[in-house]
Order: sequence, then C-alpha cells, then structure tokens
Amino acid sequence: MRKTQLNPLFITRAIDLMNDNEEYVMRLIKLKEVMNNTGLGRSTIYKYVAEGEFPKPVSLGARAVAWVESEVDDWVLDRIEKRDQGSY
Repeated sequence: MRKTQLNPLFITRAIDLMNDNEEYVMRLIKLKEVMNNTGLGRSTIYKYVAEGEFPKPVSLGARAVAWVESEVDDWVLDRIEKRDQGSY
C-alpha cells in the first residue's frame, strides 16, 4: 500500500493560512462531495482505495465513512503534477 505523504503544495497552503492568522480546520467530506471534487464515480473511488491509489475513508460509525478533505485535495494536486510532468 502507498503511504500518504504530505504534498508540498498542501504544506504551503497550510503555512499561508497560518500566516494569514486564519485557523486551519480539518474537514471530513462524504462520498458525494468526494465525487464532485474528483470527477470520479463511486465504484472508481472504492477501486482506487482498494488498490492503494486513493486516500482511505475514515469510519464514522457502523455504516458511515468520510474522507479527510485535505487528503483528497492532495490526491487531485498529485494528479495535476503528474499530468504536468508527463508521468501519465
């Protein structure tokens, strides 16, 4: 499985928020919002999670999960970086 690493752009964004005297708030987002943010469908998201290619959801209870928004954002930024580097 792939370890989640903090993206340098995420770190820069967090530092900018702190410098602007804004408080950084970790936010959990549900599947529908993950789908909207990534353009991926439900099955593809769970397939990528199973393959270790997408952040794992956080269990909220017996039948509820959500994703850490910053991890999903980092995944999107990583895809953009790969595109720009011609990696895929």
